[in-house]
Amino acid sequence: MNADGVDVVFNSAARGAITARIIDEVRQAVARSAGRRLDLNAMIFAFTDRDIARALIAAVEEHPDATVRVLTDWSQLSEGGARKPAALARLARARPLPRLQVRFKKDSPYRWDDEAGRPVWSHRTSRGLNHHKGLLILVDGRPERLLAGSFNWSPTAERSNFENLVVLDGAVATNRDVLRRWELEFEAFWNDGRASLTWEEAREHRRLLLAALEADHEATPEGLERGAGDDIALLADDELPPAGPLPVNAATVTELVAAGASTESAEALVARREAHGDFESIDAIFATEGLSETSRAALAGALTDDVHRVAFSARAPHEAAGDAGYAADNEEHHVLVLCDDGTVRRSPATLGAGAVDLIRRAAPGQTLELAMYVLSTRTVEYAALEEAARRGVRLRAVLNGAYNGEPTAALLGLAAEGGTDVAVRLTRRTMHEKFAVHAEGDDVFVGSANLSRSASSRHSEDRFFFKNNPAIAAAFRAEFARLWEIAEPPGG
Repeated sequence: MNADGVDVVFNSAARGAITARIIDEVRQAVARSAGRRLDLNAMIFAFTDRDIARALIAAVEEHPDATVRVLTDWSQLSEGGARKPAALARLARARPLPRLQVRFKKDSPYRWDDEAGRPVWSHRTSRGLNHHKGLLILVDGRPERLLAGSFNWSPTAERSNFENLVVLDGAVATNRDVLRRWELEFEAFWNDGRASLTWEEAREHRRLLLAALEADHEATPEGLERGAGDDIALLADDELPPAGPLPVNAATVTELVAAGASTESAEALVARREAHGDFESIDAIFATEGLSETSRAALAGALTDDVHRVAFSARAPHEAAGDAGYAADNEEHHVLVLCDDGTVRRSPATLGAGAVDLIRRAAPGQTLELAMYVLSTRTVEYAALEEAARRGVRLRAVLNGAYNGEPTAALLGLAAEGGTDVAVRLTRRTMHEKFAVHAEGDDVFVGSANLSRSASSRHSEDRFFFKNNPAIAAAFRAEFARLWEIAEPPGG
């Protein structure tokens, strides 16, 4: 763990390392939380790894105050293909193990197939995937560790793919708001019966969906959304995760006073922000006229300028469009984004906002390195990459060999333009990572989300941002170099 409380693990460097780290983190959490409450909260798209499943079962069997909650995708409702979530739900009911709990993202991913004469699964009719790949460890209700990245819990991910795992330590102040927001997102998703279902509810919902299609082959997803799970269970105030550091450009007068500032100083800070725009940094706050020395000292450890942060996408099945989170705090969160006219403005904290900001901060002659499983040319992120290349930024991209024909052609076309420095390589082995590095800025984004329109507007995803962090940037630059050496030029 580096000084910023972040570890990065790549299975390109060591096979088996990611699975082993997840299991070790679970076992260490069980050991160090003896006599205290332990919560293991997972949002995971695909879960077929037997050893991780055994570690979670052992946690609730060995620790009398441990609870494991797994929030997974609708695709995991079937027990075929070694899928573990439905098997864990069945086990929890049979033993019983009430502290082992599983919920599934509510979906309607079926259409009638005339040739097959039955309903079939269809990605096109899906209301969006639970595409997260994370585990949050809490002790006594406080987030301690978050494990996230590109890695699904499967032997395929470990043995056949290029993947990453990012581990964040909640004991380090710069990580606390990230862990808190991830926990808020988990709780909001878990407790919204319009968005997630228990195993029993999901099976009944599936039965109703298939029966409706049998009766009416033209039944639409909207018409099939009536059914189980429409009740919402909201968290009481005393059940919410504790607040982390206050973002400098979102804190209210009330929050600043609660953090130790005087009312006069808090009002001066908010007035300055409203009159002149967001602060560029915490240092800029301390130059605010009217801020007392006492308030300055109190706020020094209570504010964050988002050097480590997380963004979400979320679309519940009843919603017409996706947004920036299930949790209200995440959906309403704003961040600073560099605009194409050179100004810095506040923007909703979407997946794309942070990525575009990172890309736009690369100056002519500097380097952007991108590793992506799926890259769509119809995204704000791709548009920003094109703009960067045309203003003289050096762009290097490693893409998964499959699914990326259109963006590969687009990048090759960009490389052929005069004055651009663009190169792309493709991998034969599945390249499932999703990260970018601004080399000179020591900035990185990484997470579950591809650079695709579905990631931003359809699926439930996360993306983490690390600003001005040489250690993390160096780790991802080394990974990019490994991928670049393994990958081949298009047509090679």
